[in-house]
Amino acid sequence: MARRGRDRGHYKSYNDHDDRVGGGNHNNDGNRRVSFKNQGGGHRNRNNRNRQQGFDTKHIRSLIMSNDDIDMGGHYNQKPNSHGSIKQRKGKRTLKFVANCFYRVEVRYGSRYEKDYLLKVLASHINPTPLIPLGCKKNNNDFVFTVIDHTTAEKIMNANRAVTLNDGWKMSVHVRPYTPIVEVDEKLTTAIKAALASRYNASTRSLDLTTFQEDPNFLSQELICPLNRSNVMNFVIELISESVPDLVALNLNKNGISGIEHLKALNDKLPHLRILHMAHNSIREVKQFDPLKGLKLEEINLDGNILASQFNSQEDYIREIRKRFPKVMKLDGVDLPKPITFDLEEEDAGNLPKSQLSFMCDAEHGSVMAKTFIEQYYQIFDSDDRSPLIQAYHDTAHFSIMCHIGVSDSHSMFSNFIADNRNILKFNNSERRLKLLKIGKHSIVGALKSFTETEHDPTTFVVDLVFFTPALIQLIVSGLFREKIKPTSGSQYKYFSRTFIIVPVGTGFCIVNEELCLHYPTSAQMKQMMSKSKPASAMPAPGPSAVPSPVVPSMAPVVNGVSPDILAKQQIVTELAAKSGMNLMWSEKCLNETNWNLEQALFAFMQLREAGTIPIEAFQK
Repeated sequence: MARRGRDRGHYKSYNDHDDRVGGGNHNNDGNRRVSFKNQGGGHRNRNNRNRQQGFDTKHIRSLIMSNDDIDMGGHYNQKPNSHGSIKQRKGKRTLKFVANCFYRVEVRYGSRYEKDYLLKVLASHINPTPLIPLGCKKNNNDFVFTVIDHTTAEKIMNANRAVTLNDGWKMSVHVRPYTPIVEVDEKLTTAIKAALASRYNASTRSLDLTTFQEDPNFLSQELICPLNRSNVMNFVIELISESVPDLVALNLNKNGISGIEHLKALNDKLPHLRILHMAHNSIREVKQFDPLKGLKLEEINLDGNILASQFNSQEDYIREIRKRFPKVMKLDGVDLPKPITFDLEEEDAGNLPKSQLSFMCDAEHGSVMAKTFIEQYYQIFDSDDRSPLIQAYHDTAHFSIMCHIGVSDSHSMFSNFIADNRNILKFNNSERRLKLLKIGKHSIVGALKSFTETEHDPTTFVVDLVFFTPALIQLIVSGLFREKIKPTSGSQYKYFSRTFIIVPVGTGFCIVNEELCLHYPTSAQMKQMMSKSKPASAMPAPGPSAVPSPVVPSMAPVVNGVSPDILAKQQIVTELAAKSGMNLMWSEKCLNETNWNLEQALFAFMQLREAGTIPIEAFQK
């Protein structure tokens, strides 16, 4: 028993606490053993202080007469009850979980024992939980090692003073989370290379690094190699890029990864990567994947991470993932619907058709009509009197104008058109929208006549014949024009785009719908116009056409804005198709063979149908 001195009101301890069986200080009968821990401080008001700390002196004195061992040191697992006596806490101690950390185990005074013996004793105590120690070493008087698993660490912590060693000492164990500092030396490099080689599948070009730290190549040598350390991850990525640069699939599940900024190297090092698994890590936000946007991932697995719980719906989760990886078709093991995207693979870019100045969906039959219509329409539009255009519009035609004015653009450039501007992005009032819509040919031509006189430059025209049939035509014309108010000012050039919807009426064609869009010209267009030695003149007089290819050699007479020869043929084709039931292509073919005589074409059709020689595709529409 330790003697107490009264030197200046403090205790003097002459020996440490001794828990060895049969050793230390005990009475001669061997049935009772009492041990003390120095609590420090003087003896003054000792009883009051003991009661405040949960020790009832009289009660403890009565317990001494029992046969139980008493710890007089105020053990952490004891607390006073309502009467001030010592009470053992129920349950086991818990170890705080810290993400992405290892756990350092210190066996106090364990350096005096053999390593294998201590590990065997601990493994037996925590059985069936496996004990996988890393980095075992003796640190002064202690024996120190590291474990990865939190459950293992917690069970080892509860072995404190619960295990009696072969010399009678009770094992004193301290466990705490800690972050190891890993140096990639030659020994670790060799082990990493061996682990990568054993986990690579050449047939699928995939690499499985699940729980990489627990690879036998590390455990057999008690090496620490956590992939959640940036220097280790970067080194591993470098080795992979050197050995298998065409890697397609990479599995990083269960590696305690919380930050993925250091994975940015994957963009350059593994450009062929299409599958990435990072399930059961500690990734908290989707925006952490922004550094990996360069990867063309088609499958990604993030199951078991906290980030998915931040979304209200699965659709929101998928949407945010596809913002980073638009081509993902499988997320967390679930197949997704095909995304709507306009991205093209680099190998597909060379297969795109070359751009054309103008597009004709039916160059053989539609180009002459389209060019003739454009020349005649704009010749009248740029004249002093636009009244003849009334013949080009249907009685119930619709017309609208839209001025696109940017934030930094001046409204004055479109001052003569702004009153009729029907930009639906600017006006939410349905009544105003309807008022700005011109309905009927008289209303349309009245609006066209209110515009200032213009000059259109036919050398800038781009013509697209989008749809062409005997029943319906869609024509889009765009280019540059300017108002005649300041004909010498290059800054007055404006860009226009007009969409015409045209239908056959009688022996001609009429416009049933038109939309005119006005924009500021681009800098390239302005540079092109300013480089010209003289301003563009109005529409050329009859003669060689200035409209881009395909070109009409001469002007055709105006009949409702379209050549009467072409209109008459299209009308006959439509009539034959209606009477015979054949499609337009075969009807036109039949008329060509009968020199465009409708009666002869019908007679020939009747004879061929009776003979059964008309193919079935002639009636497919």
